[in-house]
Amino acid sequence: MHQLRDYSNRRYFSVMGEEEEEVSTELLNGLIASSIQEARQRDEEHYRTLNRVKDNTSLVTKTPWLRHTQWEQTFMGKDMEELVKLTESPEVRDNDERSLWDSTSRVINQCWKGFLNCGERGWSLIPFWLASVDRTKENTKPFRTYIAPATLQRYIGYWQQYLIFCMRSIMLESAVQFTPRQDQCLRELMGLLDEEESVLDAKVLELSVLLIRHSDYASQKSSLIYFSGVMGYKVEWKQWRQPHDYTTILAGLQFCIRVVMLESALPRRYRDDFTEDLDMNPVDKFRTVRDKWLVDGEGTYDQVIC
Repeated sequence: MHQLRDYSNRRYFSVMGEEEEEVSTELLNGLIASSIQEARQRDEEHYRTLNRVKDNTSLVTKTPWLRHTQWEQTFMGKDMEELVKLTESPEVRDNDERSLWDSTSRVINQCWKGFLNCGERGWSLIPFWLASVDRTKENTKPFRTYIAPATLQRYIGYWQQYLIFCMRSIMLESAVQFTPRQDQCLRELMGLLDEEESVLDAKVLELSVLLIRHSDYASQKSSLIYFSGVMGYKVEWKQWRQPHDYTTILAGLQFCIRVVMLESALPRRYRDDFTEDLDMNPVDKFRTVRDKWLVDGEGTYDQVIC
């Protein structure tokens, strides 16, 4: 037979000692902290994957806009948040990047003044040819001669972002390609960031022209077109920009491209050299550049950035 134990004289339940209770509390707190950290890491990884372009080959799920831009193919597997960071304005204390940023602003402003100088000289046909993308005829409306200061600054800002993107990419992002001449000029510019403004600005203009004069038939893909795709991604939304939100960026890039190429074709410091005795007038001179790099059908950037 089983013998029953007598507990009638026991007055209290047994409880854990203080040391055991402290150990139990610490263990529980550790488990909670570990769970919170794991959840946070999962959230961070989830947000990172939202900015990574995934395979989406089905035409059914693509909008006509995305089929046109082909951004999903171009940036397949890329972390768009990291690419967008390459376009951000430099820190105040980053002297080298700040030098390039400020120089770019000066150069585009001078190119804009160069365009306005054409009107001051009475070269009234230039704005019509500058606005046209048809090789054989000028536009019916001229390139506009007034841009609101805030809009002008925003347009210049896009070119500042582009050149800073190029300088960072040559060190950090192998997917961004440059022709040998572009690569050499960019590296030369990086060695001139401490030089006086006139020297640096001349190199920034030279680089800008080389980047614009990029043929589709070159072995390397255009960094300008790649950059325009990066600008098409909105990190805050975790998705691509829609046309109505993107065309203002294209307008700014087009503006910079055209005033830069005008200055390249007709440098302001040489314009006084034109006389009625010359065989080539300013329009003829400008068209030698424009008809190759600023028109449709030439296999240049203009067929994509339009």
